[in-house]
Amino acid sequence: MFENLFPGNGNSQQKAELESEKRQIAASKEMNAVNVSSAEYQSQMEDQERKVDLIKWQQEFDTESMKRKLKNEYFNMDEGKWVKKKEFKNGKLVDMPALMTEEGIAAVENAISGFVGENARNLINSSFSEKQISSSLIYTCNDIVHIFAYNYDKYFINPTPSNMTLTLRIIKNEIKPTPYRALNGFTKRQDNTAIKRVETFADHNNENKKGVLGMFA
Repeated sequence: MFENLFPGNGNSQQKAELESEKRQIAASKEMNAVNVSSAEYQSQMEDQERKVDLIKWQQEFDTESMKRKLKNEYFNMDEGKWVKKKEFKNGKLVDMPALMTEEGIAAVENAISGFVGENARNLINSSFSEKQISSSLIYTCNDIVHIFAYNYDKYFINPTPSNMTLTLRIIKNEIKPTPYRALNGFTKRQDNTAIKRVETFADHNNENKKGVLGMFA
């Protein structure tokens, strides 16, 4: 009954309510945008964590796998552990002898030290041409061949040409991939690109949050 006495008040109140609703709708849209952005950010960060774990795994340049293989072992996926290879001998299934003695394996580890451990981490974060990488691998393999030639009697369990060839192949497969990750600075460029992507996404997410908070200031 009082609306008729003060006709302007109803319009003002209605206008205020409409403005309030508009602000609430706008805030809701902003919050939804932030929630979506936050979900994307969370997904991006989880993906980045997986990449970091992968990088850590890729930079674990230990020689455990090589040493196991030189002991004529293989990783059994079903059992989840390294086991000895088997062979038939005198009608019985027995463990195969190791390819090299412990002393021989230690000599090999020393010869390839530039491709494992901390040296390997420094190596892959460098930049080399293919010619430099090839030369380094050739020199290292030549050193290993010389080690075999002068110490075959104490470094090998059964120093046959086939066993020596297999041993050299195992060692080559161990060291060859590492230096090529430094080809023209490949690893360094990849890591820098990944870091920039994460920083850009984080900055974008922070800007969205600031926009929503500004509406309630």
